[in-house]
Amino acid sequence: MTNEKRILDIVAAIGTTEDIFEIRKIVLDMIRKIVWFDTANFWLYPPLITHPQQALVFMDSPQNSLNNYLQHYVHLDEFHQKYNLNNLLIARSTDLLDYSKWTKQSEYYYDFLKENNVYYILGFDIKDDYMSYGALCLHREKSIGNFLEKELLILHTLYPHLVNKLRWVYEKKTLRSKLYNLPDTELEIDYFNLLTVREREIVQQVLFNKSNPEIAINLGISINTVKMHLQNIFIKLGIKKRGQLFSLYSVKKSESC
Repeated sequence: MTNEKRILDIVAAIGTTEDIFEIRKIVLDMIRKIVWFDTANFWLYPPLITHPQQALVFMDSPQNSLNNYLQHYVHLDEFHQKYNLNNLLIARSTDLLDYSKWTKQSEYYYDFLKENNVYYILGFDIKDDYMSYGALCLHREKSIGNFLEKELLILHTLYPHLVNKLRWVYEKKTLRSKLYNLPDTELEIDYFNLLTVREREIVQQVLFNKSNPEIAINLGISINTVKMHLQNIFIKLGIKKRGQLFSLYSVKKSESC
């Protein structure tokens, strides 16, 4: 079977499959036939809260490694940090990171990726101009070699179909919740549990409208340390600015009432 036929089959599967779990499972299985990977994760993002939820679809990735990532390494993930700062739609780790330094100096690489036999990463957020719906991340061992340009082109071809499908799923869920007043239990995750004690203290100060210098004085730390903690908080919560922190807290507070 040619790659063109396989791509058409994936597009057809995306269009005809309604269950969001099955879509992700099928997509990973079919993509693997034309873009080889050793392990992969397909995350979903709750609407307006762009942080990976723990109910994900993965292929050949141990569950304990995924839990370990969420608990200890998500804020050390240089690839994801660099991806968020660039305008690349689909990116390889080698596009964003200096491997000669990164593989020797990165705690995330040395303690997590290397332990899980991951050397090359290819990833992308599935998003439109308004919202991030999910993310797909493929991994390869060093012996397999890097992802090729032609493989990136295949994923670029599939990208708009994935966006349209995940957008449709979320719009359907939103409409269903409004019509029947049903909670979406799949998205009920306390993201603040990902934060350390110090990070929660920083969040509390921000919610009291304290500036970085005021937070530094109140907590007895330097302004640079405050900025470092805020960066880690934003990464863990999947946000980019303070205003989103207020919105996220408001959602959590309303759900607890």
